Amino acid sequence: MRYFSGRIILIAVVFSSCRYGAKDESAKKEKTNPKIRNGIVVTSKNINVEEAYLAFDDSTRIPEDNKVKVNQKVWLQLVTSGWKLKDSTAFLSGRETVETDDGIMLLDNKDLFKDFDNGLSGGSSQTIGISIMITELRKQHDYFKVSFKIKDEIEPRNAVEGYYKLRPY
Repeated sequence: MRYFSGRIILIAVVFSSCRYGAKDESAKKEKTNPKIRNGIVVTSKNINVEEAYLAFDDSTRIPEDNKVKVNQKVWLQLVTSGWKLKDSTAFLSGRETVETDDGIMLLDNKDLFKDFDNGLSGGSSQTIGISIMITELRKQHDYFKVSFKIKDEIEPRNAVEGYYKLRPY
């Protein structure tokens, strides 16, 4: 395993694309769905999570071991449906955190949707993409835990949350 010197800087970029669909009233924990990949643990309330996976910036999927290089952008892709719409627009709030394997908080982005004051246009389904990039390492870590929570601002009981681990090499 290679060791990198420097300091850790994480950059969060929100949304590759957004589409929204009708409300699903069921609450479920997505554990055995084969379309939930890369060890992503996701819980949803009243939202259907059809697919969740990690991809590189060129859209190729990340191997199941989640090993990534420094300066390699990683996208969490969530394919969902069930967000409440107002005039064909969804209004969401979200949070993303990143911790080291020894519990040190590196990022706490409390407002993932700050650039979407006018909401996001609706449709039959929704794909939400949230990216992260490890740009430098001062010390080698076994993993970084990336946690996320997305909440429907029209119907706050509707939410998706979860986490995954990135393994730098």
